[in-house]
Amino acid sequence: MQISETDVIVFFFQAEDGIRDFCLSRGLGDVYKRQVHGVGLNMSSGKLMGSNARCLAILSAFKVMIRDYQLPNNEIIRRDLEKKVEKAMNFLKKWRQANEGIQTAFSIIKKLIAIIPPDYPEDKSKEWLIEKIDDFIRIKIYGAQEEILVHGLKLIEEGDTILTFARSHIVETLLVKAWRQMEQEGKKGFNIIVVDNPPYYEGRGMVERLSQQGIEITYTLVNGVAYFLKKVNKIFVGASSVLCNGAVISRIGTAMLSCLAKSYRKPFIVFCETYKFSEKSQLDSLSSNELDDPKMLYPTKQNQEINAINLRYDCTPISNVDLIITEIGLIPPTSVPVVNREFKLSLIHI
Repeated sequence: MQISETDVIVFFFQAEDGIRDFCLSRGLGDVYKRQVHGVGLNMSSGKLMGSNARCLAILSAFKVMIRDYQLPNNEIIRRDLEKKVEKAMNFLKKWRQANEGIQTAFSIIKKLIAIIPPDYPEDKSKEWLIEKIDDFIRIKIYGAQEEILVHGLKLIEEGDTILTFARSHIVETLLVKAWRQMEQEGKKGFNIIVVDNPPYYEGRGMVERLSQQGIEITYTLVNGVAYFLKKVNKIFVGASSVLCNGAVISRIGTAMLSCLAKSYRKPFIVFCETYKFSEKSQLDSLSSNELDDPKMLYPTKQNQEINAINLRYDCTPISNVDLIITEIGLIPPTSVPVVNREFKLSLIHI
């Protein structure tokens, strides 16, 4: 009996943790490596939540896969390796949908594989590919985040009240760095309000990390945010991607927060690396989205007919976005097409 990829994924969802670990340690076939299975499992279980974290994990798995790759006889490396990498990526998409950043990274890997000369040695080809993937991580992810932090620090002033939503790694790092900088300068610091949303409650992780730094936090759920907006100076949010029409795709609840920010005339500022900028356009949250387990919203009983829809993301319109902070500077959302044209062309030259 032949077992399909879908059967494997269903088994993983239903299996106990010990069985999953055993299967990962033994491997589930010749096509996919253990690292690829591990990333898929961590994404589906919620251990990898952020867009950057998922992209880094996938790139790391591909690096191991390329390192262990062996060219079959009578094959060309750029043709055979591209097929295997694409098949592994399609397998990962069955666990969880790929966001814009992951799709950009994957397209870069395919382009790099396609330009490998046919007569180039296998070992040298693999070393070159891994080096280029490391360059992408260093420049477009870690390097971009460092530049965003530099720009973001200029926006935070002593006595500010900053509201943030759920948990964004770049926003979290910025707040910690700004707090430490003000402490060193002998300033009194600023106030932070963390707004959270079920069913993921990612904001609790941000509260925990900021509290460990000695920072006093106000925590509330999204249904109580209107009460706090009166005293807020700025709103900082992360993004899964920024579309070419200036709309922002981010965690579910961000669009509602942006509407409230606009009604209270509070600056709504988005932090996003340019590798997550998209050439696609979207006007609503339903035409393209990611569905999660509806039982997280409403645990239905047997024979109970309730259609619960658990959306991961929503679409914040360009009219509600005041500023986007990227590694190239502070830009209005109307400049996204220019960034796509001028800066994403440089990705292949990393």
